[in-house]
Amino acid sequence: MKYAEERAKATALREQNERELLKAAVEEYKENGGVITVCEPGARTEDIAVGQWGKRRAKNKKIGPVTLKKDLEKLKK
Repeated sequence: MKYAEERAKATALREQNERELLKAAVEEYKENGGVITVCEPGARTEDIAVGQWGKRRAKNKKIGPVTLKKDLEKLKK
């Protein structure tokens, strides 16, 4: 039981530190002249490249029947 409580406290402390770091980074960004734009949910850029890394691999093309050299000699005769 102690372990679970300690772990929960450590997680809460880590999350609090991350929030503070994020707030500090946002403030620094604003101080340097940065502007934060809040977009409506689902808004996208018009010219976005879709699927750059998410493309599916092409399936292997089916190869026709294999012809051996001895079979080619028979076919030539």
